[in-house]
Amino acid sequence: MPRLIRHCGEDFDIGHLDQHTETCNWTGGAGAFSCAVKIRYSSHCWSVEHDGSQAQGSHVFRDRAQNRVFCPVRFSHSLELPTIFRELCGKPTARVSQTPESNWTMYRLEMASPLLLGEKYWMFFHVKRTEGDAGAPTELSLFVESAYPRDRRPIFVRGCPFGKVVEEA
Repeated sequence: MPRLIRHCGEDFDIGHLDQHTETCNWTGGAGAFSCAVKIRYSSHCWSVEHDGSQAQGSHVFRDRAQNRVFCPVRFSHSLELPTIFRELCGKPTARVSQTPESNWTMYRLEMASPLLLGEKYWMFFHVKRTEGDAGAPTELSLFVESAYPRDRRPIFVRGCPFGKVVEEA
């Protein structure tokens, strides 16, 4: 993906969604440990499915066999994602929920870029744990599959602290 996107005559920098690493410290059933969390973001955090009705000059692209188009609303909300996930790693007692599709999800009631009445900003992510070399910290790959405002709560199959997700990954 390009870092700078031109959409309807305006440039948007999506560099804030470059991969970054945070540290998560957790004490659970297996004891205390520290984990390096590599966070990556899908284009779904700043785009919507292309239905052919977008304005001329829209940034249209193909991602995972789907036509997508840049969405200024999703983009404006995505500016907060790195901070939200940094805070999640810093406070692993924060509650997350699992969907039937095995995504993890959490939401925010308020965002700097306003939400419509009744909406919450939902974030959906996957986690995968990989072991480093002897003596290296455990690594966790966290992929933010999508993030967008919606007025309906997703279906959950269970909830737990984020640290438990890290421990079980």
